[in-house]
Amino acid sequence: MIDHPDPPAVAPAPFDSQAPAVVILRRDWNFLFELLKSTHAVATYLERVVGDPVELGREPVRYYELAMADHQAEPDKIDPALVGPSGLTIATPLLPLAVPPEDARPHLLVRSIFEDIAITPAPDVDEGNRLAVLAELDRLPVTYRAEIGHFLEDGLAAVVDVGPEATEWRLRRFVGGLERVHLAFGVCSQFSDMHRDLFSWWVQLRHYDHAQVRGAADDLTTVGVLLSPRRDGVRAFDTTMIAVRGALDFSDEELRALREAWPNPPTTEGVETSD
Repeated sequence: MIDHPDPPAVAPAPFDSQAPAVVILRRDWNFLFELLKSTHAVATYLERVVGDPVELGREPVRYYELAMADHQAEPDKIDPALVGPSGLTIATPLLPLAVPPEDARPHLLVRSIFEDIAITPAPDVDEGNRLAVLAELDRLPVTYRAEIGHFLEDGLAAVVDVGPEATEWRLRRFVGGLERVHLAFGVCSQFSDMHRDLFSWWVQLRHYDHAQVRGAADDLTTVGVLLSPRRDGVRAFDTTMIAVRGALDFSDEELRALREAWPNPPTTEGVETSD
């Protein structure tokens, strides 16, 4: 990355294929992060263009050319079994042409959730595992971050006035396009150790069900993020994160108990609620 007030208008010479690299100006690096919103997305973009140098300062031109090609391309097909009978299939390009102004707040919400997970003290959490979870969450494409942010905003607004005698859940899962990663997001009107356990059971059950559809679980990771509204004025919500990796070996009795707690069928983009 070059940070210089007057960089030359030249294309860097190609690098050795054994050590591929992309030469980019600092302002273009900032441009990529502003549009793509994640380290994973920027790294994926750079892997896509490596070995094809362009004139310094023309990275935005190349980006928009690739983004237009993405918008015009036929979307990949997703296995209907992954979506389920009540899920929604949504196809969007990986490279956005722009981030609408109305999506700025939802993007900020998603970013603040990731920050919560990154900085919350947790003596019993291995820092390597925390970084691994954050890396998986960062794989959520920018085109879906706004969707998730809107879903969580609407969920918090809907459950904040639910009385203490009831519990309302709003849950959504994201599958497809992430290979071995399965992400889940939710809002719960109340929070306690019991609610955390219930959310953990939901994440584990959906992980198990998703692995059954995929036919393999050894390389599967499910990360669940739950928001709970706070009513003390200190902050708007608390964040809870549950992560599950690999195969889960439930007995028939344990599965029955989990399905009694969470009887709704697995969904993906749909909302799963329980009153």
